[in-house]
Amino acid sequence: MPSAAKQHPGEKIHVERAGAKSVRQQRCVRGERDANVQRMRLRLRWKELDTVAETLELVHERFA
Repeated sequence: MPSAAKQHPGEKIHVERAGAKSVRQQRCVRGERDANVQRMRLRLRWKELDTVAETLELVHERFA
């Protein structure tokens, strides 16, 4: 059982990470998960930007 000092505050040991053999593997799994989350957030932001661009085009056509 890892000591509380080494564990990040509020962090729970995930089931996927529990299968990792070393701390390095645990960090690797966590890093991959963080990267996936960031990628999803960027994808959502691009969708929002596309929606804003389409709206601006419609407004421009309407009032041109």
